Amino acid sequence: MYHDLLALIENNKIKAGEKLPSEFDLQNKYQASRDTIRKALLSQNGYIQKSQGKSSIVLDINRFNFPVSGLTSFKEIASDIKGKVETIVHTCECIEPDEEIKKLLMLKSGTKVWYIERVRKNIVRFWMEKGVKGFRFDVINLISKAGFEDDFSVDGDGRSFYTDGPRIHEFLQELARDSFAKDKDIITVGEMSSTTMENCYKYAGEKTGELSMVFTFHHLKVDFMGNEKWVLVPTDFMKLKQLIFDWQINMEKNNAWNAVFWCNHDQPRVISRFGSDDKYHKESGKMLATLIHCLRGTPYIYQGEEIGMTNPHFKSIEQYRNVESLNHYQILQDKGMTKEQALMILDVHSRDNSRTPMQWDDSINAGFTTGTPWIQTADNYTEINVKNSLEDKDSILYYYQKLIQLRKNYDVIAYGDIKPLLCEDKRVFAYGRNYKGQKLIVICNFYPTTYEIELPYDLLNYKCILNNYKNEAKAKKIALKPYETLVYCNL
Repeated sequence: MYHDLLALIENNKIKAGEKLPSEFDLQNKYQASRDTIRKALLSQNGYIQKSQGKSSIVLDINRFNFPVSGLTSFKEIASDIKGKVETIVHTCECIEPDEEIKKLLMLKSGTKVWYIERVRKNIVRFWMEKGVKGFRFDVINLISKAGFEDDFSVDGDGRSFYTDGPRIHEFLQELARDSFAKDKDIITVGEMSSTTMENCYKYAGEKTGELSMVFTFHHLKVDFMGNEKWVLVPTDFMKLKQLIFDWQINMEKNNAWNAVFWCNHDQPRVISRFGSDDKYHKESGKMLATLIHCLRGTPYIYQGEEIGMTNPHFKSIEQYRNVESLNHYQILQDKGMTKEQALMILDVHSRDNSRTPMQWDDSINAGFTTGTPWIQTADNYTEINVKNSLEDKDSILYYYQKLIQLRKNYDVIAYGDIKPLLCEDKRVFAYGRNYKGQKLIVICNFYPTTYEIELPYDLLNYKCILNNYKNEAKAKKIALKPYETLVYCNL
């Protein structure tokens, strides 16, 4: 594997100022096969950089405590490699990535800097000194890599070799101990890619000393086909319930903390995804907000979510910008789809859905800029914008303010345990919260039709503290309106 490459450097067969030997030379002069080179790249988080038509390979050989970064020319190399080198820079113009490498490299991982202990600590300290009190760590569970084996059969895409690696908890505990843990006012959140619940008990455990909370994404794959994103399938509502409740209950049992959310820069707009773009825009937006904000954990609001921004429903590929979307537009056609079919899938799943400019008002470019934005606004910006939301006392924006105020007024929302309700119901998401005698009941109709439910107990001793319709029902049986949500608290 990459030991061949390392040996060449350590034995001075590749000297300072030289290019990394071509694939042909490696194969013939040094008896290193193309397969060996490919696996070396994959195992060490390699990726391809292009500059002026040349391909450079970026490597992280963290196992030996120094990264190898591929740029277009040498910048520095130390004379004594063992134990002292921090940066070794080589150029390779010859090795073109195959499809397997390209898939992994789509991660565009900038994590190589995290292997350098000095850098790990100084990045955080730099911002702490400027008064920053919150840190979000991007795909942080990828910064420790396992060894690379020849057999790809474990999971088919290699993720077991770079996810939740052998030193990840050591790295995070050290980072916390030497930086943000010194200030109790700082909160940290780690984005976790393809993680396990068991690892998250440690990442966000009360006593593990790693992170305050974690972002996980399992609940946002319920409209995928397995792990395949670029398909059109109905949302698996029962799977959504199961995933959210499993994480809620088990993180609570292990004294660990969730970040709870629907939206971010990589996800479609939740109203378009799980709610209603048009007829029940307000109702579904408020219901989805309630479901998340009353869960156990820290709720996150993504820009535009608080006014109910939707997917832009672009009509041509020229309107898209994200490289993943552009690539899959072609990949889907290569699989036999028409351009129209490929666009339908992008309309649902593209990351660009969440990356359109914030809709401030009904002026040109939604008031975001007087110039040309990097991507178009959604056509509905003249109706859905901050200005209109502030003028409408029944807007989604004001509803979010009520949710935030409820968390401040009712400790049960911030600190309570959670108990799933109506677990077998295929249309309603309901749960209870309990804390020091305070009890909360949250009911959400996830669908655009009226639906009757029967609670396991009556609501005579409860008060409705929030709803998205004018409904004060306190019977065990409740006829829920489309996307209706109700929050009750005991008196």
